[in-house]
Amino acid sequence: MATKEAQINLRLPAKLDAWVEARAGGKRDKPGFVRQILERERARDEEERMLGLFNAAWDSLSAAEKAEIREAREDLLGGYAGGART
Repeated sequence: MATKEAQINLRLPAKLDAWVEARAGGKRDKPGFVRQILERERARDEEERMLGLFNAAWDSLSAAEKAEIREAREDLLGGYAGGART
């Protein structure tokens, strides 16, 4: 059985409503456009959360572990990993 989607009712100022309608390509496409905006924002939040996790993991490494990772990355990417151009 499919899950039922939640429905919300938004009241927008006239200028914002006109902008949404213009960006959506018409009055009928406004709900889909608003849904896309919300989904993009949710994905952005998730990316920020993941980046925070990766940064925390990196910060938890010792200097020797970080150096080892950098060396392995440079070996894989060649001179471009360190910003050097050959």
